[in-house]
Amino acid sequence: MSLIARRLMGFGFQVFLVPETATLVINGGGLWKHPALFSTRELITFEAAMIKMQMAMEDSFYSLAKASAKPSVILCDRGVMDCCAYM
Repeated sequence: MSLIARRLMGFGFQVFLVPETATLVINGGGLWKHPALFSTRELITFEAAMIKMQMAMEDSFYSLAKASAKPSVILCDRGVMDCCAYM
């Protein structure tokens, strides 16, 4: 992503990098046991929280990009649809 960001900046774009939600949640203690040990209810709760957080971050970066009034690109290190792979 850093290579792509640098290239885009070289073309005059303002680049925003949205971090991966899973890393933030897991490093923050949000993954309290191995996902294979989650009950269905726990898994749905965990993934729903991840989706909400990812969407909030993506919306926030979109607002920042729009407010900058510069040509902007938003890159997501994984995105909201990433959760689909784990459901």
